[in-house]
Amino acid sequence: MKLQRLEFTLTTRCNSRRIHCQAEASPAKSEVMAVEDAGDYLTAAAAVSKLESFMIFGGEPMLYPERAIAIIKKARQMRIPKIEMITNGVWAKTGKPPKS
Repeated sequence: MKLQRLEFTLTTRCNSRRIHCQAEASPAKSEVMAVEDAGDYLTAAAAVSKLESFMIFGGEPMLYPERAIAIIKKARQMRIPKIEMITNGVWAKTGKPPKS
């Protein structure tokens, strides 16, 4: 087997509702991958093939920044050359912007 890329849906939780979301994520969902499971999947994949890239996406992975960072660190320790994360870039509602 030649596995070049591994992608994880870290969570089905999201801070927005998008009809195009492939993970069918929403604020009402709560599933999230454990860091230990992610590490096990990375290790298992690396045992059968040299991974060239790895990606985390959501829902919104930055709703769980500690988990996302821990998983990215594991991928870096495994020397996966290309590591990516897809995020919507909106993690908290801050209210109205200040008037200028």
